[in-house]
Amino acid sequence: MMRSNRIQALDGMRGVSILAVTVFHSWIASGHPAMRLLGADFAPLFAFGQQGANAFFMISGFILFLPVVKAGGVAPGYRKFLSRRLTRLLPPYYVALTFWAVFWVLLHDFIPHPMPAHSDWLRAWPRNLVTHATFTHVFWFETIWSLHGPLWWVATLVHMYLLFPLLARAVWRWPFATLAVSLPGLAWSLHPVIGTTIVARLPFFLAGMVAAIIYNRYSGCAWRVLRWAGRAFAWRPLGAVGNMAYSLLLYNLFGYWFVQAFFPALRKGSLVWWVVTAALLFALAGVAYVTVERPARDWRRGAASASKPPPEPQEA
Repeated sequence: MMRSNRIQALDGMRGVSILAVTVFHSWIASGHPAMRLLGADFAPLFAFGQQGANAFFMISGFILFLPVVKAGGVAPGYRKFLSRRLTRLLPPYYVALTFWAVFWVLLHDFIPHPMPAHSDWLRAWPRNLVTHATFTHVFWFETIWSLHGPLWWVATLVHMYLLFPLLARAVWRWPFATLAVSLPGLAWSLHPVIGTTIVARLPFFLAGMVAAIIYNRYSGCAWRVLRWAGRAFAWRPLGAVGNMAYSLLLYNLFGYWFVQAFFPALRKGSLVWWVVTAALLFALAGVAYVTVERPARDWRRGAASASKPPPEPQEA
């Protein structure tokens, strides 16, 4: 459903995606136990939550490419596009980067981390911080998870931004062929290094771009199932979670690490553990959203309005 050039259901989809990612991370952190209810094990459903990261790429590709489709295939200028997207992405990211660096300086000795590359990050802090600051940490196993695991997603999205004007032209001319060419990259999705890079994740971003073409062509059709799904995803609480999805991603697992440091006796995977870790994450992400992400977004929109450009697309 479209309102003021905004597809409300996309906010809800982002909300579902970040909740899926959060549940997956928490389940892994708790030792990926069996999740039994009424005799059935729902652990595979928890494991499937990792696909939320791919859903984010699809949503981003859709949102960024839909204005191009509506403009008849006119791709944005490279400099203007990057300026607009990076000013949206970078301020919250660098604040989160600073937060995690300080967090590990203060609590490094109190939290045992399962990744060897993470446990010695202080010894190699110049390499870790420089690669994260330049979005190159996804290229080496030693640095992918060395500061905060979910940050790989931001680096890969930045790489997609760098290619977007070129991708937009290719998808507009040969949508399904471009998507097909990228599909072999899925074979690398489970690789510990390549699986987090653009090689493995580009098919999802391109799928979102192709979906924008299909949506623009057939959105007027009265498809009852799609209309029902749109109303479900447009539910306000989901939209509210979706609006702060970026902050939730940047600080994902904070509750887990905090409990590890200060409440180590709290049994992992217990109901209390799930509630406490989720509450801590949402509290920190909410503060980050209100104090960093939203002000940065509003400032950028104000600067854009001052120069009177065409209306910006929905936030990716």
